[in-house]
Amino acid sequence: MRMLAPIGEVGRRARLWTVGIVALVASTACLCGSIAAPALAAAPLVGTDGAHATSPTTAWVGGNADPEGPATTLHADYKPAVDLWCTSEGVEGTPQETSSQPLGSGNAMFSEITVDLIGLKPATEYCAELAGENEDGSSHGALVRFTTPARSEPTIDSESVTGLAGAHVTLEAQIDAKGEADRYQFQLVSQASEYASEIDCPEPALGPLLCVGPHAAGALPIGFLSAGSGQRTVSLDLAGAGVVLQRGKTYHYRVLAAPSIASEDTIEWEGPAVLGGDQAFTVPEAAAPGKGPGGGSPGPPSTGQEKHSGGGSQTGHAKKHRHHHPRHKHHRHRRHHHKHRRHHRR
Repeated sequence: MRMLAPIGEVGRRARLWTVGIVALVASTACLCGSIAAPALAAAPLVGTDGAHATSPTTAWVGGNADPEGPATTLHADYKPAVDLWCTSEGVEGTPQETSSQPLGSGNAMFSEITVDLIGLKPATEYCAELAGENEDGSSHGALVRFTTPARSEPTIDSESVTGLAGAHVTLEAQIDAKGEADRYQFQLVSQASEYASEIDCPEPALGPLLCVGPHAAGALPIGFLSAGSGQRTVSLDLAGAGVVLQRGKTYHYRVLAAPSIASEDTIEWEGPAVLGGDQAFTVPEAAAPGKGPGGGSPGPPSTGQEKHSGGGSQTGHAKKHRHHHPRHKHHRHRRHHHKHRRHHRR
């Protein structure tokens, strides 16, 4: 038979247990109070407010961010709306990223932050977000959507050539960019059938920028027309571009223009290019030896377009000048004769 402890003994043991538990809790509290609590790691706080297309190929993404202590950088993620990254709300797929920009450090909310997007496709819907990163982690704002507008194609209003009578033959054109930045290129060929159907990158490369597109030996330099409206003149000095023309030969030329893709270190455009009309010119033959002005060395070739004031040539003017000269001498002789007659009367 199991003996039960007296009621007094049970109460004593209960009190002992109670005292022991209180002492343990107190000692634990004192121990915890003597150790500093570790700082909590915190990724930045980032929010995406919206996005807006500024042209057919550019846009910005805006929002706010708080570094939450450590130095933080910020960038934007984006992709066409049909891409898996957009359709999965950022869960799957890989977005395109802009370069990171410093946000700063500390615990303060930065508002009205914008990150620029370039190289977009016209008339295309995109999704985008802001993203921040520091030593404690990264975070992303909500996905927002925007659509780039369709772009207006440039128009080529006229083409011409100047300087055929001199050493610098220049191709010119009037282009209306319709408010957008454009790339343009003159083409010079022997036969109209030799034209390339698109802008070609010069080979070898000209200048420090990387040209993204098909390359062709002999392609002329690619020019840049800044954004703006109205008709503007572009030109190319063929001699300056390294072109040596043959006298007496006929050449065909035209200009191509295409919307420029914004880039800091490349030359890119969006095809197809707008084509100018086929034009032609013939380099004048050189003047025959001994037939130049004054009978000396040959002068510049004539195009039949040189104009002379009064309708007379330079040679006729020289003859007229020589005709005056003896009359001037004769006039002096008559004055001398009159003086002699006055002296004789005296």
